[in-house]
Amino acid sequence: MNCNKDEAARAKALAERKMLEKDFVGAKYMIIKVQKLSKEVDDIDIPRMLTVCDVHCAVGAKVNGEIDWYGILQVPVVADDALIKKQYHKLAHLLHPDKNKFGGAEAAFKLVGEANITLTDKSKRMMYDMKIRYNFRGGLARSPHQHLRRTAAAASSSTSVDLHDMQQPQQQASNSDRKEKVFHSVSNNGLGSNNDNASDDNEYYSFTDPKFFYFDQLRDVNQFRANQIWAIYDNQDCMPRFYARIMKVKTTPNFVLHFVWLEFDPTNKVDEEWFCGGLPVACGLFKHGESEAAKETAMFSRTICFEKSKTRNSYEIYPKKGEVWALFKGWDIGWISDADNHKNLNYQYEVVQVLSDLTTSTSILVMPLVKIKGYVSIFIQSREAAPYLISQGESETLRFSHCVPHHLMSGTEKEGIPEGSLELDPAALPLNLEEAFPSVIPDVHVGCLTEYICAESEFSDFSERRVLQKFSPGQI
Repeated sequence: MNCNKDEAARAKALAERKMLEKDFVGAKYMIIKVQKLSKEVDDIDIPRMLTVCDVHCAVGAKVNGEIDWYGILQVPVVADDALIKKQYHKLAHLLHPDKNKFGGAEAAFKLVGEANITLTDKSKRMMYDMKIRYNFRGGLARSPHQHLRRTAAAASSSTSVDLHDMQQPQQQASNSDRKEKVFHSVSNNGLGSNNDNASDDNEYYSFTDPKFFYFDQLRDVNQFRANQIWAIYDNQDCMPRFYARIMKVKTTPNFVLHFVWLEFDPTNKVDEEWFCGGLPVACGLFKHGESEAAKETAMFSRTICFEKSKTRNSYEIYPKKGEVWALFKGWDIGWISDADNHKNLNYQYEVVQVLSDLTTSTSILVMPLVKIKGYVSIFIQSREAAPYLISQGESETLRFSHCVPHHLMSGTEKEGIPEGSLELDPAALPLNLEEAFPSVIPDVHVGCLTEYICAESEFSDFSERRVLQKFSPGQI
């Protein structure tokens, strides 16, 4: 027993020396050895020494190129403020320089303080989560077509997108009707690593391949210009709700895109409570955040229309006439009171076409869309529903989830496709399209959803009175 005690004392002394030399991995190994050998060797010192080593080891274990603040505080990524604060006080007590004189203790004390500040500040935590979790693993991006994979159920080729190593789309097999989008970080300035096994930890989300329009051409490197604002897939349910402003596009010798994240800037108490609750936001005032760089475009969905605010580096983003947007189904401003549950919901959506801007009114007129049965993602204006208004003044614009890229169909693509219908980008829609949206069978002769065929009038074309341009807010 005395032999073990002597050996434990020597191991502890060696651990102290390694801590002074900043070899915290080696020091931690020796401390664990001390714990195994004897419980009588300065028990009060062992937790303090081990805490110092744990913090510094966590700093070395980067997450997508970022410091792992969750690892430093030793809390899960879903930890609430109460748990974070409790753990911070526990670690701060063990690391305080007045009580902990071991090598690295003061630096570790400062690190847990910075971790606490980052993770208890709603805005800072959201931006940090965007960087490390982009699903960037919920953060960042949609997938281009890089690694072909097969799903046993569908027995068809799938294409996935790698954020770090975006290449030209591979030729898809003739029976390919599924794609996958993969989310992981664009930290390390978005330049990634060359680790061939990097994709092992990616999260894959399968989505159906559109049948007619190749939406990836919207995200081609040639489409990017300085001062554009782009929508980016988020880290909640992989929808394009994040925004970035393009600052510089470098094409030689390699493509590199420099951009700055846009952060939501609440203008009233309700919007602030919604945002601080971690609920998704896609409309309102946005300001410059942190800068980033990327060498591919897979994370981007589409360009976004915006208006410059009177404040420098601030932009107003609201739905524009002609765009297609997804709305949160069953949305209620009361979600604020139970934000922790609602921010983790498996959101359901309805899609609408925007009929008016906010330029002449404080409301936005929208028209519900329904899915055409038998097609992947072709939608048309609903015959059963009427246009309705969404007010800006009562924070109802928080109901808008994200803008959905779309392509206007001419009706000549295939028999049965109505003229004026819209093919939507499946990557910006839920995975279960058939279950998520009601389907209808259009009248193939008239190119609109109708169950009745009326006789044509002899002299006047009354249909001109019902074109989209005739609708405006305030009308009855």
